[in-house]
Amino acid sequence: MTRNITIGLDEKTKKEMGKYPEVNWSEIARKAIKKYIASIEASKRYDVAVKSHETRGTYRQKTENE
Repeated sequence: MTRNITIGLDEKTKKEMGKYPEVNWSEIARKAIKKYIASIEASKRYDVAVKSHETRGTYRQKTENE
């Protein structure tokens, strides 16, 4: 199911977009939003992996020093 959203644009951007009526601006915005979400999710996965690696390293150091 598709949902509609409203975004605010400054007048200059709106005017520039008007120069290209053949462009499907909704599709451009949809792709940009999906790409941004994917980058946030990748960043979170990276953070989890780094924290997991750091935790294992700390555990190994403790067990090696004991």
